[in-house]
Amino acid sequence: MKKPFYMKRILVHTKELNPLCKKAATWINKNFKGKNPLVVGVLNGCVFFYTHVLENVTIPVQTDFVKIQSNRSSDYVSKKPKIIYDTFYSPKNRHVLILEDICDSGWSLVFLKKYLKTRGAKSVKICVLIDKPTGRMTPIKLDYVCRTIPNAWIVGWGFDADNYLRNLPFIGELDSKYHKNIEPIKKRDFLYSKK
Repeated sequence: MKKPFYMKRILVHTKELNPLCKKAATWINKNFKGKNPLVVGVLNGCVFFYTHVLENVTIPVQTDFVKIQSNRSSDYVSKKPKIIYDTFYSPKNRHVLILEDICDSGWSLVFLKKYLKTRGAKSVKICVLIDKPTGRMTPIKLDYVCRTIPNAWIVGWGFDADNYLRNLPFIGELDSKYHKNIEPIKKRDFLYSKK
């Protein structure tokens, strides 16, 4: 596939994503068998990952979501995230698995893990599609990581720029000249060529 004009490089190609999700599902099937887990996806970015992992999970799981708000800017990530959409089901006395698209600073996942434990979760484990350890600002234990990448602003397959480009079928690094202005991308009739 030809690299789109707004991409510096493609980091995870389309053909790599489903195998990564199947491996994550295999890990879930093995580690949560007989535990009736509550699988909590973190909106919005998790949607692609969450769906493709769970369609390969063969054990009974209950599905749910949370949405976390962090005050972000180009050089600051909030240490005090807050829940703006909570789980429908109670995590009390449940084995909980968080499915998240990325671990970057770590603040949101540290917050969410602690929050679920204060609500009575028996255990809380974390599975992420992408780990970006160079962005880490607080220690966090990740139980399963599909792919580790260098420091980069990524878009596609759930990752966004101002809630655009989530729909790309691959993950790539956004060219730095579009970090603060994606208007030229929004004006295009198509985002990429399948050839």
